[in-house]
Amino acid sequence: MRAGVVVEGAVWLGVVALLVIDSWRSPTPWELIGGLVVVALVAATTKRFPVIALAAAVASGVAMTFDYGGRVPIWPLLLMAATVYLTRRHYVLRRTHENTVQARLMERARIAADMHDSLGHELTLIAVRAGVLQLSGGLTDEQREAVGQLRESAAAATERLREIIEVLRDPESIPDLISRSAAAGLAIKSTVDSVPVGIEPVAYRVVQEALTNAAKHAPGAAITVVVTSTCVSVVNEQAVQPTGLTSGGSGLASLRKRVEQAGGHFEAGPRDGGFAVTAIFKGDK
Repeated sequence: MRAGVVVEGAVWLGVVALLVIDSWRSPTPWELIGGLVVVALVAATTKRFPVIALAAAVASGVAMTFDYGGRVPIWPLLLMAATVYLTRRHYVLRRTHENTVQARLMERARIAADMHDSLGHELTLIAVRAGVLQLSGGLTDEQREAVGQLRESAAAATERLREIIEVLRDPESIPDLISRSAAAGLAIKSTVDSVPVGIEPVAYRVVQEALTNAAKHAPGAAITVVVTSTCVSVVNEQAVQPTGLTSGGSGLASLRKRVEQAGGHFEAGPRDGGFAVTAIFKGDK
């Protein structure tokens, strides 16, 4: 990352240096001023708006059509070449990043499948065998209670494994989750920006759990979802028809732990008659 910044800075420094040298003998300062404006515009838009950057760089070639006392400015050619080079470089870096993310997701899916096929099967067998043993004769009350606890632990471990596998698989993006929830009848208003890969699974789980709780405890209430690169906020208004259901809080407690493990801060509680869930992460994750 740092090497890329150095390379890009060196390219723009070279363009500006040639512009200054090239316009040194110009009888008016307009070539230097106009050139600096164009270079600044191109430098500011190359990464996020490459079409604008290329158009501005090509437009700078108009400067070559003017008479500068027999001198033809060369800096527009270098500016166009630098813009094409950096635009392609950013494109390649972006594609490489996307391929890396895709490969990571595929590896996570493979690990999830292996865990499901091996650990999930074994844990299920343990729970079944413990259940059979618990119902068999010849056990004291203490032994039967211990076997029952073993069966419950195996079942809890199986459920925990299922949750981990869901995270590893990461089957859909946050916008897909919101669209699916809205199609199911939730009244959702959302704003979703890009989320760093490092916190995307956690952000997804925050939105998923918050929407599930809203659907369960506040049916019909309007829900606002805001996701940025550093913050996830899900707020539902007061329920239209309260269900009277109470929450055990285990889901929110699990979310708090996961957010904190990711270096973030988690808050959840009533707000203006409704309920708000907020996770704040540090940047550059």
